[in-house]
Amino acid sequence: MKKSPLKIWPLGIISLLLLSACRQGERQPSQISEATNNSLSSVNETSQESTEVEAVSGASVTRRLYQEQIPYPHFTNIANAEGINNAILSYLDELSHRLIFDEGTSLDYVVLFENADFISILFEGSTIHGAYPREVKESLNLNLREMERAQLKEIIAVDEQLTALIASQLSRNLQELGTTYEAAFNHPLGELLVEISQDDSLKGQFVFTSEELTLYLSVQHALGDYLEVRIPLEMLARSL
Repeated sequence: MKKSPLKIWPLGIISLLLLSACRQGERQPSQISEATNNSLSSVNETSQESTEVEAVSGASVTRRLYQEQIPYPHFTNIANAEGINNAILSYLDELSHRLIFDEGTSLDYVVLFENADFISILFEGSTIHGAYPREVKESLNLNLREMERAQLKEIIAVDEQLTALIASQLSRNLQELGTTYEAAFNHPLGELLVEISQDDSLKGQFVFTSEELTLYLSVQHALGDYLEVRIPLEMLARSL
């Protein structure tokens, strides 16, 4: 079955359409909402699983605990709520096997985007691996039409313009850290850019906000485990 492209309209940038022609289909505009501390409302609940309810673009999001320790959002009052919640739990099952959740694991989440087509959730915190804590930044970007995790190339055109912007911003970040690409990564820059443009290795390594695309690239622990590459959406106009 042919998939339709996802749709995101950044707040305040009406002229930018944040979805590529990776899939053919009719484009329909939709509004995007960024969840911030100022836009969240919470109420106390007696359930041990549910501690607060957030208002996110018309949907109700109940804060629950996975394995009694990892907070995650449970959606209601939204189309396909059951599918969304099952996808989140399936993702956390996968994440728990990769990170091996234990008493030293501390994660929380923020819902960055939610509209009729797309949800972006960032889980961040730390977990114990070996002799030291490891920073964790993992994202769930969910295609609400297909109820599948979205790849970067399904949302934005991953083209020469984007890879050039990533390389340029990455170079500036490394200069600010006083290090080189070779010291931070285990493979050449060209291979990293090929990974970004050709496969699904970034399924859990990017998020969108109303203003920018952020990539989380794994680096040596001494450099903080992750390097964030932030690219303003206005710089991506030709890729949107």
